[in-house]
Amino acid sequence: MGKTLMRKAHEIAGGEKDIAVYLITNDDAIPFYEKLGMKLADDVMQYNKIEWTEFTVE
Repeated sequence: MGKTLMRKAHEIAGGEKDIAVYLITNDDAIPFYEKLGMKLADDVMQYNKIEWTEFTVE
């Protein structure tokens, strides 16, 4: 399901060669995104003015 959602997002956005995708994920999900061809980056700058609200997924 995750691969299908990512493909659809690329399609809607104009194609995977025409967009850049940045995301925040937990360590457990990194292998999934690596299988999709994404790579870890440590040179991304952050501008975030949204207050974070803690939550739990059950």
